[in-house]
Amino acid sequence: MDEVRFWNVARTDQQIQENMCRTLDGDEDNLVAYYRFDQLNTDGQTTLYDITSNENTGTLYNMDATSDWVSCTAFDTWIGWLSNSWSESKN
Repeated sequence: MDEVRFWNVARTDQQIQENMCRTLDGDEDNLVAYYRFDQLNTDGQTTLYDITSNENTGTLYNMDATSDWVSCTAFDTWIGWLSNSWSESKN
């Protein structure tokens, strides 16, 4: 898991598709909590910070905080290589 976003409104298919491979700023309308999982805590911390101003900070359990944080470039490498059509099955 690389990111988790909580909204207080239902998102349309188009809104999800337009933003799914984009890092948010954290101040988007109706965004309640935004966890990016990219702190790279090496000091033993298991705190998961909410990037929004709502400060819904969480605590991660059952993890080794010195080795389980990893960097990710998943959003940077997604290119829709089979098709850029969202209505097409990608089996």
